[in-house]
Formats: sequence, C-alpha cells, structure tokens
Amino acid sequence: MADQAPARRLSPRARRIVLTIVSAVVLGALALVAYILWDTDHNVRTDNATVAGSVVSIYAPAAGTLRSWDAVLGQTVAAGAPLGTMRVEGAGGAQFTFVEIKAPIDGIVVQSNAVIGQQVFPGTGGPLAVVADAANAWIVANVNEGDVHRLHVGQPVDVTIDAVPSATFAGSVEALTDATQSSFSVFPAVNANGSFTKVAQVVPVRIRLAPHASRLAVGESAEVVIHVK
Repeated sequence: MADQAPARRLSPRARRIVLTIVSAVVLGALALVAYILWDTDHNVRTDNATVAGSVVSIYAPAAGTLRSWDAVLGQTVAAGAPLGTMRVEGAGGAQFTFVEIKAPIDGIVVQSNAVIGQQVFPGTGGPLAVVADAANAWIVANVNEGDVHRLHVGQPVDVTIDAVPSATFAGSVEALTDATQSSFSVFPAVNANGSFTKVAQVVPVRIRLAPHASRLAVGESAEVVIHVK
C-alpha cells in the first residue's frame, strides 16, 4: 500500500489571512451582540402599530329623501361645509323643507355611500359618508406587557409608516392604557377548563406625532421605536 502524502501546511501568509478573516467574523459577531444588548436596553420596539384619528360617520339629520350629494371619496372638507341636501316632509301633510347635510369635522371623505333619491333616516342603516381627520392623526402602538413598566409619558419616539418608508416621524408617548388589547375584545379570553396556556399580552400606547407635512391615512401600518434611555 502506497504511503499517503503528508498533509499540506498553510504558508505563514495564508495563516495570517485565515486568522484575519476569523478575527473579523468574531469581532463582527461580538459587535452585533453588543448592539442588540444596547438597543434592547435603550429602546422599546414594535411593528404592531397603526395610524389612528378621529373618524365620524355622517347620518341624515331627519327622515326624508336625498335630493343632492356632492361628497366624493378622497375629498377634503371643512367642518360645516355642505355635503348634500335632503327633502323633509312636514308633519300632517305640511309644506316640505330642504335640509342641508354638513361635514361634522375638518377631514377627508374616506367613505361615500349616498345615492341621490334614496330614503334616509337619522341614525339607522349605513352612514351616508365617513370623514376622517387624518391631519391630527396619532399612533396607537401595541407594546408587549413586559415592556410597559419602562414607559412613561413624554418619552421620545421615532415612527416609520409603511406607506411612507423614506420618512421618519418624530413623536412622543402621550398616554398609556390601563388595559390590554385583548380586554377590548367582544369575547375576551376566559380560562374555563383546567388547562392554561399563557399568552403574552400587548398594551395600547398612544403616541403624539410632531407637526409634519406628510398626508397620512387612518389605519396605515407603522413601526415605532420608543427611546427609554
């Protein structure tokens, strides 16, 4: 049986190159771990967040027939601006009157369902329109219950909106909710048997946005970084 050739040894230069690569990988891993530990200690992050704002549904002020309707999806309206008119019959056959339907708040029409000629009634059926005040929007961030004790009102926040990925919005913690998100469910989770599986809860945190020029839409997804140190 022929003798095996001796193992080839790396040259000093090759050993230096390998050592340099290994050292760089180890140092990079240590730096990454150090950054993760620092970030976890200084920030609370969540991507479970949305843009929120005042949303008002518009119903007819009285029973009658819709005669005109000018509100269109995406239209900017001012509080008190006329959106349409309706004809209201007088009691006992008395003379009918025309009543204006007005915008309740400054905002954007995000839903318009009215059809000219339809019978309308106050507070029943679907709304004629929905107006959202996105200009004064805020962020609702659902934070893990284990991080809530680290938060307090006034802490600075960086917000990114999925629809505006190139921008970072400044904000601050405005309010902490004294209840978990699941407690607002129509059917809150109740342990009715002997088995129990613990599920991490999230607590809604309201974040005020600093003045900005971007047009946000209520319901858009967001990510937040709350600076706790």
